[in-house]
Amino acid sequence: MSTTSTPGTAPETQASAAIVLALARTSTERTLLQRFAQENHPGAPLVLTSDPALAARLQAAEQSLVVPVRVVWLPPERSEGDSDRVGYLADLRALSQRRPWSRLQPAIVRRRP
Repeated sequence: MSTTSTPGTAPETQASAAIVLALARTSTERTLLQRFAQENHPGAPLVLTSDPALAARLQAAEQSLVVPVRVVWLPPERSEGDSDRVGYLADLRALSQRRPWSRLQPAIVRRRP
């Protein structure tokens, strides 16, 4: 079976020939990445970078498309009325939101999907 495609179109076997390689630190991140994989690459297995059998799984599927994914936590956007001082303090607080605690992640996902 051929997996050739023309520019702008996906090969017919893309779903079965793709492996979604995920870097996830928490169960919330794994859930988000599983949802992404199901929506964007249906039928493709989700393989975590922490999987001890990662090398074997990649070698077994040597002709597969590897799709690397991870969750990026963005800080909230500033409102236009923020003063410099408030903006500065908000920037300091936002640093902790780039890698939020695992217990806070579900609440962040609910508020800002």
